[in-house]
Amino acid sequence: NKSNIVLMLPNSSNFISVGIPTYNSSKYLNECIESIITKKNVDQIIISDDGSAEDEVVKIENIINSQSNKSHKNIDFIRNRNNLGAFQNKLNLIEKSKNDFIYILDSDNIAGNNLDSIIAKLNT
Repeated sequence: NKSNIVLMLPNSSNFISVGIPTYNSSKYLNECIESIITKKNVDQIIISDDGSAEDEVVKIENIINSQSNKSHKNIDFIRNRNNLGAFQNKLNLIEKSKNDFIYILDSDNIAGNNLDSIIAKLNT
């Protein structure tokens, strides 16, 4: 599934938010977060879980805590008690973003190594 989306809003800055929607996909999440956590232009990471099973939520919370401690970056977590569907879950991520650029990265994907250079080009 290759449904990564970069949404550009007016008044762009040099930073982006990364929104990661999840649904019973904790086994991919660690690698996904590692692909973005060191990017210099990423200053907000938001994970929105769309009603996963309780054991999956515990795994996601453990991954978030581990990555936050390792990188010293805050990762915001939103948990939908009920499954809202992929579109609404992604829309929630966009609404929670503090930046003008929002990169929606599905939890079973990883960001390219050139993400910082892409953001730099978008800002020129």
